[in-house]
Amino acid sequence: MTATHTGDAFGFPASGNPVDINGQDIMRIADGKITEIYHVEELLKLTHQISIGAQRT
Repeated sequence: MTATHTGDAFGFPASGNPVDINGQDIMRIADGKITEIYHVEELLKLTHQISIGAQRT
C-alpha cells in the first residue's frame, strides 16, 4: 500500500508524510469456503513513517 497520511492514526495527527507498507493475507479454505484468515502488515514501519517530524499530542 502506498498513501499519504492525511488523518489521525495511532495517536499521531495528520503529517502529510507519504507512507509505504506491505502486508499478506493467508487464508485456509475448506469445502470451498474461507475458514481462517491471518493478516500481517508492517505496522511498526507504518507508525515510523507517520511519526517522522510529528509530535504526539
